[in-house]
Amino acid sequence: MWYKYRAKRGDGLTESGYMNAPNLVDAKKQLAAKFVAVLELSEQDKSGKAKDKPFRVAPDVVSGFFRRLATMLNAGLPLAQCLDYLANSESDPQLVGALEEIHTQVSSGQRFSMAMTMPAVRGIFSKVMVGLVQLGENTGALVDSLFRIAELCETQLRLRRAVISALTYPAFLFLAILAMGLFFTLVLAPGDASLFSSLGSELPGPTKMMISLSQKLRSPTWVIGVCGLVLLGYLMFVRRMRSDEAFQLRLHGIALRIPILGPLIVKTVSAQMLYVLACSLEVGMSTSDALKLAREVCTNLQFRKRFDLALADFREGTDLAESLQRYEVFPHLVITMIHMGLEVGSLELVLAKISVLYEEDVTSSLTAATQLAEPILLAFAGAMSAFLALATLLPIINVVNTI
Repeated sequence: MWYKYRAKRGDGLTESGYMNAPNLVDAKKQLAAKFVAVLELSEQDKSGKAKDKPFRVAPDVVSGFFRRLATMLNAGLPLAQCLDYLANSESDPQLVGALEEIHTQVSSGQRFSMAMTMPAVRGIFSKVMVGLVQLGENTGALVDSLFRIAELCETQLRLRRAVISALTYPAFLFLAILAMGLFFTLVLAPGDASLFSSLGSELPGPTKMMISLSQKLRSPTWVIGVCGLVLLGYLMFVRRMRSDEAFQLRLHGIALRIPILGPLIVKTVSAQMLYVLACSLEVGMSTSDALKLAREVCTNLQFRKRFDLALADFREGTDLAESLQRYEVFPHLVITMIHMGLEVGSLELVLAKISVLYEEDVTSSLTAATQLAEPILLAFAGAMSAFLALATLLPIINVVNTI
């Protein structure tokens, strides 16, 4: 793999060129052994043209980066030196490459917040992160902003892990039940079919259904046709989701009306938005700008639409709590707490407390939903086992009764 580099030699002059290395980390090590400092290092294709492939870094790695950077800045080290040290000490190759790009920009006089919006690293840092960093640079409270970003990342990670943890066991149980049914239908049913045909008697309905299903599942034409239709439907759905905003809005609205899923989505989105609001207000951001940042973490378009209407009302002079209540953005308890926070002048503290409570509520709701899913899946497994047992035993019982 080819890399273009620009490095500083021991005599103070800079040298540019191309080099071949297995990966970015090895290229950096080779340059570090030869030069005093690496000023620029970017991946090239065979024609020497730089690739535009953006860096991809896991959320937990990003969270750790912000916390380490905030700690080093709090100790009094310059930003460029912190970025260079972190680029040399990180183990994630993608983050190393991103930090090299950012360090080059910061060393040349670019602001950190602007360097975070470069095309190569834009996918790593959200608008919320960039906005908080920009505010920290403007107010001189960059360390506080970075700590808030790290806490925000950790909160989002906890919510994501809670969702994954809650869905893991039901998904595994469902796949196990499905695998058992497929094994019986594809492996055991064909042998039973030949046995039942030799009995000569009329086969019961469940047995006919099982044999018919087994024949279809063992037919390549039928399987390819069904899989093709499913894949086509999925591609059409994804294409419409990406291009038709009205369709997305309707779908997200339906999701909010589903009995168990809807309240869970509201709690999850509310927890994330309230925490962003709290972090933004704590570092000195205006309420209007903080609301704009909170909007960026809202993933449900129907929820975001209501929030946009409330935000427009607030900008026209309406009280924040009244605007949120008018369009039913947050639950009534949250609106009441926001009203109290505005009255006592400690809105950011109230929002932080509510977000923590909602995070705990999301975890407990996921646990309850998981507990509810277990008996449903077990009932499904019991019904499927009963059907397979009837399909297998009914012909035998009929033969015995005729003897």
